[in-house]
Amino acid sequence: MNCFDCAAHGQPAPAVAVCADCGAALCYDHAHVTARWLTRTMVISRAVTIDPPARTIRCAVCQAARAAAPAAGYPAARLAMAAGSAAVPAGPGDSPVRRLQVRDSCGGGERV
Repeated sequence: MNCFDCAAHGQPAPAVAVCADCGAALCYDHAHVTARWLTRTMVISRAVTIDPPARTIRCAVCQAARAAAPAAGYPAARLAMAAGSAAVPAGPGDSPVRRLQVRDSCGGGERV
């Protein structure tokens, strides 16, 4: 298997890795290795980081897209809610995270 980026430039080189996001074959020069911190849930729902970090290999395009994307999660959901961008009204027993999950799973603002 040859590197996708090298083949696009007319210089085939053997691949040593595969992009974790798009699956493109990569040579050593085009592979971007990043650390991925894994966590384990301990007693009382406490998340503990596991050492050493795992590694993720991505192509330049996927690495740039990943670096440009805003971080998702509860803090981002709270900021979105504070800005008034939530399309789903609050109901009894709803949390901001649950409302965003419902909106994302429906593809719009409808509730299931």
